[in-house]
Amino acid sequence: MKTLEQHFHRVMELISAVKDTWKVFIIGAIISCLMLLLLLHENDQNTSFPTHARITAVGNFPPPLSGESESSSIVANDMEPSIFTTASILPPLPSIVVMAPEPSAHTPPSMIFMAPEPLPSNIVKAPEPSSVQAPEPFSVQAAPEPSSVQAPEPSSVQAPEPSIFTTYSQPSFGSMIANHPVEKPNLNLVDDIQKPNVSGLDKAEKKPVNKKCDIYDGRWVYKADAEPTYCPLKCPFVEEKMSCKKNGRPDLEYEKWVWQPRDCDIPMLNGTDLVERFRNKRIVLVGDSLNRNMWESLACTLYSNIPYPSLKAQILYEDLHVRTFMKAKEDYNFTVEFFWSPFLVEINKNHESGKKVLVLDRLANPEQWLNADILIFNSGHHWTQVPPKRAWDIFEYKGKLIEKMPLHQAFTRAMRTWASWVETKTDPKKTTVFFRSLSVEHISSFHKQSCETRTEPFMDESYKFIFPRTLVRVAENVVKGMKKSQVKYLNITKLTEYRIDAHPSIYRFNDWKIRIKNNKLYPPIIPDCGHWCLPGVPDTWNRLVYASLFFDNYGDVSSS
Repeated sequence: MKTLEQHFHRVMELISAVKDTWKVFIIGAIISCLMLLLLLHENDQNTSFPTHARITAVGNFPPPLSGESESSSIVANDMEPSIFTTASILPPLPSIVVMAPEPSAHTPPSMIFMAPEPLPSNIVKAPEPSSVQAPEPFSVQAAPEPSSVQAPEPSSVQAPEPSIFTTYSQPSFGSMIANHPVEKPNLNLVDDIQKPNVSGLDKAEKKPVNKKCDIYDGRWVYKADAEPTYCPLKCPFVEEKMSCKKNGRPDLEYEKWVWQPRDCDIPMLNGTDLVERFRNKRIVLVGDSLNRNMWESLACTLYSNIPYPSLKAQILYEDLHVRTFMKAKEDYNFTVEFFWSPFLVEINKNHESGKKVLVLDRLANPEQWLNADILIFNSGHHWTQVPPKRAWDIFEYKGKLIEKMPLHQAFTRAMRTWASWVETKTDPKKTTVFFRSLSVEHISSFHKQSCETRTEPFMDESYKFIFPRTLVRVAENVVKGMKKSQVKYLNITKLTEYRIDAHPSIYRFNDWKIRIKNNKLYPPIIPDCGHWCLPGVPDTWNRLVYASLFFDNYGDVSSS
């Protein structure tokens, strides 16, 4: 019995010891939890956001701070990047999810998050937290004022300018969100053109910028999906020597190159819009066969965009080398005319001296050009001809016959005669006047340069400019010196220098195969490296006229 009582007392002592141990453990656990809660609360108050982070709030969100500007907003604006300027690509911004603490009695008023206002429909929300991972771990820093969280301004990376003749893709908003590095394009010029990868090229609609732009400084960009504004097989205005496709030219890649100015973009030539804008207008082109080349392009563009053109367009030829024009009938009521005048000034082939006289101070039939709404002139190519092809024997100036005169001086006097007529006989409020610069030829036996068999443009400055540059400068200086009337200088010389691939070459004849096979019966075919296949480069000249006439953001290009 005594032994049993001893065991009972020992058990009771053990139970008492266990109870004391559990009491100590429970008290310690409670104290630890309280300390942990206090530590977490202090960390919540000292949390600061890492830089360059886009914030997605889960729960309540604070209203905008009174001193915060719209430019520092953390909500991205749904604005497609302008493609009239050099593209600026924003680096990808990581998304960080911040859990707002539940308000408590210890929470300062500045830390109570209020629900944000509903986002407008045109605002793009930041991506869901699960879609984008932050590149760096979340860092906690002590902020001087916990209630003031400033969103950083996003930095921008300027995209380098693409090289001449390289294809490029415009950035989209999706590419700004995706976590991709910004790569610089290859700026090395290449010797031979391969078909570029043009997937996604220029899918975004470009918008003009509010600044003047030199639309003649740029590059040719290859676009595999580029389509001409007309079909040459359905246009009655294209001469045989310009109908490269009809004559059997096997390649059509020359139609796929599009002119792209460096600092802005210009609209593509819209034939339907052009027909509407030309209602009740008279458009006149004056010059040599290169301006007729341009006229054929413009006439085909308009003819192809008139409903039922065979019924509503009248085609009139007085003489291919005198006057040719298209008249749109009924409600359109416009005419597009071409007058042959390669020197602009008069050439007298029936002079009493028996010689052909080029009269430098008298224009050739200028009364035909009056009352036009748009005038487009050119001159230059025929001035450089030598006997026996040269059209004149001697010059006449101020009533005196002059047998010898420096070519640049004769051309200057003729251009000043033209400029004087424009300033005195045209009203700049009614008539818009263009002077088109020289179109480059690509044939030179001395430089072993010919367009024959060439199917690719020049990729660099390796071409040889064979036309006298003094005559190019004369025309440009005369136009720039005109003060009373605002003549636009259509400076297409540079853009044509690259396009050795776009001439008719041996495809100037529809029977070129027969001529080559029977070279004993036919004289050797001299490649035409001066005129242009249609559709082709002259379409770009008309596109530049279209941009200059109807889109103010391209500015006054007369001084370009």
